[in-house]
Amino acid sequence: MKNLILIKLVIIIFCLAVSCKTKKERMEIKEIPDEAVARVGDDFIYAYEIEKKSPKYSPGLISPEQDFKVKYEILNNLIEKKLFELEGYSRGLAPEIDYSSELEAIKIAASIQKLYEKEILDKIIPEERLKEEYSRMKKIGGIEVHARHIVVKKIKEARDIIEKLFRGENFETLAMQFSIDRTNVKGGDLGWVSRGDIPYKSLEDVIFNLKPGEISRNPVQTPAGYHIVQVIETREKEFEPYEMKKDQIRQQLGASIKDSLDILAIRFADSLFNAYNTRINQDVYNLLLQRTREAKPVPKLAESSLADATTIPKFSDEEKKMIIAFYDGGAFTINDYLDRLQKISPHKQPKGDDPAIFDETLKRMLNNVLLWKEARKKGLDKDPFVSFAVENRRQAYEAYKKEKAGDSLSILEITSKIKILPEEAQKYFLENRSKYASKDDPAPEFSSVQERVIRDLTNFKADQIKAELIDKYKKKWGVQIFEDNFKKFFLRKE
Repeated sequence: MKNLILIKLVIIIFCLAVSCKTKKERMEIKEIPDEAVARVGDDFIYAYEIEKKSPKYSPGLISPEQDFKVKYEILNNLIEKKLFELEGYSRGLAPEIDYSSELEAIKIAASIQKLYEKEILDKIIPEERLKEEYSRMKKIGGIEVHARHIVVKKIKEARDIIEKLFRGENFETLAMQFSIDRTNVKGGDLGWVSRGDIPYKSLEDVIFNLKPGEISRNPVQTPAGYHIVQVIETREKEFEPYEMKKDQIRQQLGASIKDSLDILAIRFADSLFNAYNTRINQDVYNLLLQRTREAKPVPKLAESSLADATTIPKFSDEEKKMIIAFYDGGAFTINDYLDRLQKISPHKQPKGDDPAIFDETLKRMLNNVLLWKEARKKGLDKDPFVSFAVENRRQAYEAYKKEKAGDSLSILEITSKIKILPEEAQKYFLENRSKYASKDDPAPEFSSVQERVIRDLTNFKADQIKAELIDKYKKKWGVQIFEDNFKKFFLRKE
């Protein structure tokens, strides 16, 4: 019996030890991403978020130490914002937003993209061609390059930066000050890259033709902007297995024959009209065209111009059920047409004076219906790429809801609880009278600065309440600042 009691006691203690891990221990379990500078609860704050909110100073305007302090203050503001978001969300203060239709649209678009890859890209670039390219890349790609770059929008700006670099100015400092690329927080560091890792061949060629320490003498233009590149060092590398590289190779080869692929994509979409035995109901088509001609532009807002006006034809509820086109396994109604029409930018909506645009719009809608049907038939709606695209957008919507939850919590716990009584305002004014003195009015009366006093006292009270809440929420959710990472990204030298 004693042994049984002892065993039960050991089990209870073990369970308590597992379930009652400290907040710090629980937080340390989760792997820390390279660019993370802090964690609030289970959410990370990344270096690029701080850089995005950082003011752009002219070179030499503030010291590296001052810049570091500014960025640390931004980090603290982001931590406080995140605490309010987590607390507000946990209390159910997030707005009720149904974004299922938007996620469905992402799923459809991603599935169609995979269908095009499978039916066109895979066939025009067969496995043998991929293996040939892999062998070629393996021969010339046995070298990895550690490089950094600065990206700017204008060529003149790029040339000015090149001049500064050749006069001896620090590459990392200039990247942090001027680069519009995400790598600016790391001094433009691209890390180690191999042939095929860079999306722009012109940029890749420059990088792999520079020697360690060399800087490109001319800006390299890509769709991202104008690049200035420096190679830091090179090394030999083990080449990735074919199975890990083939998708990337396929995309690169496809980009080089984009015009041909576009033509094949149109032909493939058209072929589905026959494959699904698509028939247009001419009477309903004529009615739709007639109503489109009769439709008058309606501005979305009272102050909008006609250029922003929507042109949506009018139909009764019964007419909306009428079928424009039949295809094997389904039909496309006027209501389907109107739903899709409302998602098109006003300036691209068909007008009655141009039947060709009307025909093109209707055909594109039918193409997408059939492409989506074909993608589901082949199971591509369950492809990992599609799942990733949908999840990525879902997370963006959830982040928006959390932000709104934080705003609502701030109103609930701070704004709504501040009441300024007249005697309080008078007292605050008397205690801080010198603050309201000016050259023109060295001894102001309360009545002349009353609004300002009330505003200042409101802010003072709000800051007090907020500070108390932040302390409370920090204990509840847990906060970690990854000091080493933060210094790596933001502690720069002169």
